[in-house]
Amino acid sequence: MEGSTVFTAASKGGFTVSANGEQTSTFTVTLAYDAIMALIKDYVSKEWLTTVIDGTLVIPLPRLPGLPREVTFTYSLSKKIPAIKPRLALLDFKVSPRRRSR
Repeated sequence: MEGSTVFTAASKGGFTVSANGEQTSTFTVTLAYDAIMALIKDYVSKEWLTTVIDGTLVIPLPRLPGLPREVTFTYSLSKKIPAIKPRLALLDFKVSPRRRSR
């Protein structure tokens, strides 16, 4: 996001999805604390954030003569998203004296 790598994710050992099937897969996500802090400090001055997802998909192929072991696809998706900023307001603010307990 905005030129910083905020997190990385990978699957251990890959996963398979059968033809016309659906499957849920779990990924381990590693957060980059320093990148998140840099992004937060710059966040208030932005109306839009540029997000980029870079990925690599490796598809193993059957072991047949003349076929490679796998086919690899790399991709990059880029999208601008609004920088949503909460707005807070104090309404009907009242101060009351605190009684001391004995």
